[in-house]
Amino acid sequence: MEDVFTGIFFEREEAVFIDNFRANVLLLNNPYKQALALAIMNRSLTRKITMGHFGHTQALVYANDPERIKRNRSLIQPIKDLFIELLPKYNNAIFDNGQSNRSFNENIIDLLPNLSNIDLVYFDPPYCNSHADYQGFYHLLETYTEYWRDKKFINGIKRYEPQRHSGFDKKSEAINSFEKLFELSNDIPYWLISYNNRSYPDIQTFEKMISKYRNVRVEYKTYQNGRGGKGSVAGSKEILFVCSPLKTYSASTTCKESAHERL
Repeated sequence: MEDVFTGIFFEREEAVFIDNFRANVLLLNNPYKQALALAIMNRSLTRKITMGHFGHTQALVYANDPERIKRNRSLIQPIKDLFIELLPKYNNAIFDNGQSNRSFNENIIDLLPNLSNIDLVYFDPPYCNSHADYQGFYHLLETYTEYWRDKKFINGIKRYEPQRHSGFDKKSEAINSFEKLFELSNDIPYWLISYNNRSYPDIQTFEKMISKYRNVRVEYKTYQNGRGGKGSVAGSKEILFVCSPLKTYSASTTCKESAHERL
């Protein structure tokens, strides 16, 4: 952090603290505590930066702007204080649901063929054509968590290179990637898909694609204020596709029901 991001997102003193924290995470006595510590620190880092992402080079300029500070005091809070403020909230969110839970960090197209007995899936893909460059926005969090030493750091925001391939963030690939996603999910009965009315493909095209595999109900929610997140521009609409199995009827069942109605 000190070597790569000082002067871009953090003053040197803060960058040194973040580096030291990352080294000390490994001293925690189990991997779950380590993961929790990194999750809280990553959230602290996004709180510290204007707009909550790392796709711009104005972080330190904004952190010295009295008007922006007035709207967001986190800009001038030390990272340590932000972490301590968030810590009890994350700790209080820990609970035992009595189940065996697994988490994966893989490309969804590669992961789905290896899963089975899934009842419901929630997909939250990049909103292609609307803030879809997750790697450009959140590259620093990946770099920090993985603590990469074998990457090139390029351009003004020091994004890592080479990038990971998504398949959902470019118009030339998005439709083909969604077709693969739906085909691989055909054994999962229920789908919830998050989307945005500014995304590509458009709502009607996307609904038509899903309709080949599932019945679809479309829910809308309009953003009243822009919040800087993906697609969350004031006036845009967040979309939820609620997808259920296509209904099928056997010939024998249909005949019996018709006969019953005649009686």
